[in-house]
Amino acid sequence: MPIHYKKIHNDKSAQGFLFTIPIDGLGQRMDHRQFRSVLCYRLYVPMFSEGSLFPSCNVHRMDQWGDHVVHCSSEVGMKFRHNLVRNILVHICSKVGIIVRKEAPMGFLSEDGKELRPADLLLFNWLQGHKLPTEARILCTQEPYCSGKPITVTISDECPGLCNTVPFHFDLSGFAFGAMAYPGQDHNLRQLGQVDVQYQRVPCSYGGTNIAFKVSEKVNPSWFSMAIEYADGDGGFKHVEIAQGGTKNFVAMDNIWGAVWKVDVDPSFQPPFSFRLTSADGKTVVANNVIPENFSLGQKYSSNVNFA
Repeated sequence: MPIHYKKIHNDKSAQGFLFTIPIDGLGQRMDHRQFRSVLCYRLYVPMFSEGSLFPSCNVHRMDQWGDHVVHCSSEVGMKFRHNLVRNILVHICSKVGIIVRKEAPMGFLSEDGKELRPADLLLFNWLQGHKLPTEARILCTQEPYCSGKPITVTISDECPGLCNTVPFHFDLSGFAFGAMAYPGQDHNLRQLGQVDVQYQRVPCSYGGTNIAFKVSEKVNPSWFSMAIEYADGDGGFKHVEIAQGGTKNFVAMDNIWGAVWKVDVDPSFQPPFSFRLTSADGKTVVANNVIPENFSLGQKYSSNVNFA
């Protein structure tokens, strides 16, 4: 084992990262196998045996600053922001006196022939964003206040950083928290502040309400963003696409966070806008001309479709 690799393993400040790396920006953890893979990349330690097959991957841009995710066919669900990985690993290595090179060209190619940065390929499951919003059935059994009867809540966002110090954490409203209690015990249950719960993911159902799209207040002629609401089913989206008025030329949108999606457009890209939504299980619906020509920022517009 190279001396610098031994050093990173034996350093006390680095040892903890072999088992978990808190990612404040995403509220997630990386297990020791995934961390070692990324660390090998940063230290020029080979990650694959000679002659092994490299993953086939696609790059998807996330925002105007060039951050991106990579989907690899041989590592389903493995995706991450390269810049965040780079910053974390540079910081870890600098704490033990190791200077790392910015990139380690290793010949990985995407399906369209572009070279990928290896850090993009070695990352952990990211459930946030593409899995929201969804619904969960939650119950608590803590005596003497919890009724043991489940409530159903919509998970519409993620809670990063300090409030996500356990693998699964639900930050409920006061009303929802109290709804888990026996009648008359809701205040006492809320006073506990935190309780252990059992949960189960369930399909979303909004009682016949059709999918709605809320336009971002920051939309401009070159950038359009909206949030998707009231989508029945599993709540996750594999693809979200937009088309301008009078055409069926759908353009892929990028997920920013939660249920919010965006697209960079030419100013000639004009409303009314239609959306084609593909759920995580492959179902597709099209909301035609749901965003009108004279739309207002921050306004919500209802469609006439939903997932069955």
